[in-house]
Amino acid sequence: MNVIYAMIENHQRGNSVSGVNQEILFNRYKGLEGYARLLQSNDELDNQQKLLKSERNSDSQRLICLSRDQNIELQNKEFTYIGIDYGFFNEGHDVYSSIYNEIIFGITNELKAFQNRLNQFSLFNDNKVADDYIGRHHECLIKNLDVEQEDGMYKWNIWLYI
Repeated sequence: MNVIYAMIENHQRGNSVSGVNQEILFNRYKGLEGYARLLQSNDELDNQQKLLKSERNSDSQRLICLSRDQNIELQNKEFTYIGIDYGFFNEGHDVYSSIYNEIIFGITNELKAFQNRLNQFSLFNDNKVADDYIGRHHECLIKNLDVEQEDGMYKWNIWLYI
């Protein structure tokens, strides 16, 4: 069974971000992290779409859908595929993005090196880049570098409501 999670994301832009690259990556990021809530039914998804259509401030709040299955077809054609995130998402309760925490704001240079391989949404464009990153992340774990454990982490395909 293909599971699609839909979330309202509303990333707060703060002044504590240091460095131009981090700020740019942070502002464009549209992945697992952010202030989000799980939409558990098609009716809730439809209601959020209607609400977002009526709002004009779409830069600060957007509807995103995520799934571990890249081949899934969203019934509503107002979603566009924007890339891949890597992390865990447990029905809105435990959320962690390796891109957000270890590439954009991380301290491990081996992972921060992937900043230049992120797309305009600060996500991976394709499975090749995502798999390269996952391999590098695993190497960092073996070296006992300061990175998140991989248990429960998956590639997540992200669609954005446009």
